Amino acid sequence: MLLIQQNTGLSADNTKFNSLITINKSGDNTPIFFFHGVGGNVLNYHKISKKFDKDQPVYALQARGVDGLTDYANSIEEMARFYVDEMLMVNKTNRFILAGGSMGGLLAYEAARILKSLDKKVEMLVLFDTGGPNKLRTTKKTKKSFSNLLINALYSLKDLTVKFRVSVHKYLKIPLPFDIRFFLVEKHNFVCIKKYIHNSYDGDLTLFKAPIKSSGLYSDPYLGWKDVVSGNIKTIIVDADHSYFVENTQVQDLFINELSKKRT
Repeated sequence: MLLIQQNTGLSADNTKFNSLITINKSGDNTPIFFFHGVGGNVLNYHKISKKFDKDQPVYALQARGVDGLTDYANSIEEMARFYVDEMLMVNKTNRFILAGGSMGGLLAYEAARILKSLDKKVEMLVLFDTGGPNKLRTTKKTKKSFSNLLINALYSLKDLTVKFRVSVHKYLKIPLPFDIRFFLVEKHNFVCIKKYIHNSYDGDLTLFKAPIKSSGLYSDPYLGWKDVVSGNIKTIIVDADHSYFVENTQVQDLFINELSKKRT
């Protein structure tokens, strides 16, 4: 099972890169498509992919640029359009199950909107701890504490270091190592997240989320999605850390349980 393509040259050739990774293509069940998080790769879906039956088609979509060669997509909307094109090439039916963690949830949401516009059936749209449209409104502004200023300074230093290392690798014509590629993809994707506009979705949504808190984003049981989703929103609360939400075994088991309910 290949979960990330390892292209290592430095000359860009977009025709050789596929975002879509085939995990299992056999079976008659509705195919599941997982979408990458901010880091761009889909390795965090490795564990859950092993839990599906052999007759469950499963695919994952990684970001353009994780290979260090391909041009980045410039927005969530553009990424979703790329991914839908590749999804339609392997899934000739009108049935789709879409799922994504954090940023991957935004991509799944936007892909669902596109598929709906093409008269395709989105049987399930599943978001793993993904904040919706009111995320910036409900999250308090971070105080300019010494620790935060230090974090920002360290990030700026790392950014300068990466730029220097990229220039050296290009001059020597040697491949970019994974840590540089990961940093650059993550940096680019954060920009795309900030400018994403959540347009309305005429369908249902299954939202897995961390426990409710007294303030901020997690004070909203729907994480902001009630503003734009016209269908039913089913929330499932799991005591899991956001950074490793998809990797959490309870999240995985509950997700598979929801799939089983959908088929009965």
